[in-house]
Amino acid sequence: MKGKLFLAVLILALLVQAIGCAPAAMPTPAPEAPVPAPAVVEGVVEEYEKGAAGLAVPPAEERLIVKTGSISLLVENTEESLTKIEALALELGGFVTNSNSWRANEQLHATITIRVPAESFDEARRRLKEGALEVQSENISAQDVTEEYVDLEARLTYLEETEGELRELLRSAQERGEKAEGILAIYRQLSDIGIQVEQTKGRMQYLERSAAMSALTVTLTPKEEVRVVEPGWDWLRTVRESLRDLVKALQFLADIATRFIVTLLPILIIVALPFALLGWLVWMWRRRRARKEG
Repeated sequence: MKGKLFLAVLILALLVQAIGCAPAAMPTPAPEAPVPAPAVVEGVVEEYEKGAAGLAVPPAEERLIVKTGSISLLVENTEESLTKIEALALELGGFVTNSNSWRANEQLHATITIRVPAESFDEARRRLKEGALEVQSENISAQDVTEEYVDLEARLTYLEETEGELRELLRSAQERGEKAEGILAIYRQLSDIGIQVEQTKGRMQYLERSAAMSALTVTLTPKEEVRVVEPGWDWLRTVRESLRDLVKALQFLADIATRFIVTLLPILIIVALPFALLGWLVWMWRRRRARKEG
């Protein structure tokens, strides 16, 4: 009996390994010729195959569509537009997920991302365009994740049934007083199955939320103003900057003079000394010669 129990645990381990390696986004095909398995696992495999074969693709109105969009708008006032977009998201039952603003050429630019119910996605786009001076660009995408979601449902069913069989196997092993190694092996398989169940549920919830709440990123660019005088001009600041430039120029000249006196002048003296001595000797020789001739 113990030998059969260890064989069942080994086959379950192989099945769990296969589940963990299979990609979540692709359906798990039923094997053409199922490999015989022990009674403790065979029922789970048969039920999973029946359930997966019976799954049908939902009709168009029940499909999971993840909508996302980005739109660039030219606006009169960036601050006011940000406030209106935040109010629009709340009015439609959504919320703001991200907001960034910065200044360029003394003007405020911003990017804001909102999530609104999927059924209000088109209305949000329409109202955003109505409140702008110009629509500079727009990009809308829709991703159908129905097949991935159906596959995740089948995967979750199989994992939960396998988890139930493992719990039953663990209870049976404990009642029979099996060795600690066999019980620990079942515990490890239960832990692996539990992790995969949570991962599958998390992915399903993410797809559900993404399909229910569409994301829309709005970039706001302010209208450029024509100014005779650039904003922020300060005559005193110009004077200070000019004085700073003068000081830098004087420092530069002082540096050159210091380098000449400390470095170049001694070198010139050393180089010129032999020539000066030679010139002095020539001058002395000519002077004596002139005296003798006189």
